[in-house]
Amino acid sequence: RGGAAGARRLAAQPRGSMQLAVDRGPLAGLDPEQVRLMEERVVVVDRADRVVGPESKVNAHLNSHGPMLHRAFSVFLFDEHNRLLLQRRAPTKVTFPSCWTNTCCSHPLHTPDELGVDDGAGLLGGAVTGCARAAIRKLEHELGIPLDTFKTDDLVFLTRIHYIARARADNEAAERAEFGEHEIDYLYVCRTPVAGLRLAPSANEVCETRFVDRAQLREMMRAADAGELRLTPWFAMIAEQFLFRWWEDLDDPAALLSHREVDEIFRFGECARAPLVQ
Repeated sequence: RGGAAGARRLAAQPRGSMQLAVDRGPLAGLDPEQVRLMEERVVVVDRADRVVGPESKVNAHLNSHGPMLHRAFSVFLFDEHNRLLLQRRAPTKVTFPSCWTNTCCSHPLHTPDELGVDDGAGLLGGAVTGCARAAIRKLEHELGIPLDTFKTDDLVFLTRIHYIARARADNEAAERAEFGEHEIDYLYVCRTPVAGLRLAPSANEVCETRFVDRAQLREMMRAADAGELRLTPWFAMIAEQFLFRWWEDLDDPAALLSHREVDEIFRFGECARAPLVQ
């Protein structure tokens, strides 16, 4: 499991109709490739992260539908100097375009591989393995990192968060204000020497990359607070609540694993209050 062979299988999705008819109306005039990707089927879950079923990415991300709570992952890739690789999302992205964010953040698809159904004895019933497979697939799709760079075990799962973030109509992407995120997000850390890292970002996904140390990231967070640049909401939450503590223990695998929380889902904002209607 994992690696190139496992990740290549992920592109195929099972046949069958969506739970709801795909609502293409809000996608009118947007980038054709991004529109195509919005027809993929993501994993809708309940507050306990139990699978409800598949749904198109566009329907799951419409504010008029909640947005629907669905499963996601966020990868934090560090080099041997403990610098974190960041990406800036392309202006063509449907949700939170042109924002700086962590190395890679996307969604597992509703496929057996990315649900992890073959790893039922694994962490969280195989979901940790499934999301890691999705991460390997998307690291290649977004950043051009070859599929055989990482195996699923190279991605160290630490915890899950539950958050909601709706786009605002007062930013430069006002035409996309009908979209948002409502996710249970699986968080992973991985490391690789920068000399051996092959990056070839897709211009349709990523418009800029950079490695940052802790001080540089804190400066970016200050700049975001001042309105000088934009961070994705989930990245800002993770950085403020978890990332710097993890960063201190990167050189000690046992200490890093001490931060792992398998059973708890950390909830932010309105997700910490009464259950949200999906």
